Amino acid sequence: MSENHESCKAEGKEAVGKVVAVIQNNHAASCGEPPNYNSNDFEYFSVFQNNYGEQMVFMREKQEDGLGECHFRLGDNQWTNMSTVVDGKAVGLIVNGPEAMFIKACWDAATHFDHLRREDKRKKEANQP
Repeated sequence: MSENHESCKAEGKEAVGKVVAVIQNNHAASCGEPPNYNSNDFEYFSVFQNNYGEQMVFMREKQEDGLGECHFRLGDNQWTNMSTVVDGKAVGLIVNGPEAMFIKACWDAATHFDHLRREDKRKKEANQP
């Protein structure tokens, strides 16, 4: 970011509150009720849709220390089933190449600063009586 660039994020200010995107469910009713998320409820949130219209939602839970768990929901795996992501990989579910790349990319972005967060946590714990 350049020195002259002013952040567009509404830190400490009232957000505009308009919808950025609307994502229609492309899956059959037999895939279950699709999730209805507010991206502000998560530390990290991303949506994937491939050329066949198959959809996936990746999210990282908010935690005070910034080290929340990562999960995803995949329409083809029943929207109601939440799968866990560990070390950038889906746990207990086989995903195809593009889905695996999406999960890994989201994991990398969501956990990029975890080493700094862990160090901050260690310092705070070491300074407590």
